[in-house]
Amino acid sequence: GDSVGVAWSDHDELPAVANDGYYFSVIGAGDDPATEANWSLEKLPTLLPSASESADDYLNLKATSDGTVYMVSKTGKDTAACATNKQVPLIEFFRRTTAGTWSPHLVGTVGDCNTRPQLVVSEELDTVWVFLTSPFSSGSIYVKSAPLSGPDELVFRGTENQTIQRGAPFIRSATETAIDDPSTTKQVVTAASDI
Repeated sequence: GDSVGVAWSDHDELPAVANDGYYFSVIGAGDDPATEANWSLEKLPTLLPSASESADDYLNLKATSDGTVYMVSKTGKDTAACATNKQVPLIEFFRRTTAGTWSPHLVGTVGDCNTRPQLVVSEELDTVWVFLTSPFSSGSIYVKSAPLSGPDELVFRGTENQTIQRGAPFIRSATETAIDDPSTTKQVVTAASDI
């Protein structure tokens, strides 16, 4: 395309908690990046009721051929052993339209105990996959998927509730019980390339 986008998380509560969250900036290709006015600044919406703990360190982005941007991220709402606040959104998925409008979608709750999300997009298959570690910091790699369009568009799990919906096991071992940190290709995938 003719522009470059950069995403980042802000979770330092400075200058105030209200400033925390995920941000995205766009600059036109060839524009001077040292000129602040050349950058747009977009704060992403969240499914959380307040900005507090709406962002953590984990985020992953992909773009499709039409310039739509997809991002998956982890909020800071996790709890010890995922034992409390089980219905609170933990993994959020975002779509940025070519018009620059962001929408948030639920991938996982605190009760799902997912972390380190990575996404894979296929325009050809009209599907997005999110790979996650569960439980936190080691265990197995799970996958959740959703269509990019249609009645179940970007629906990765049921409603925010107390049920555990980690996803389908993708990498699991009876002997290697500390599997962690999935990584994915940067390209959009096709039926021929597979995941």
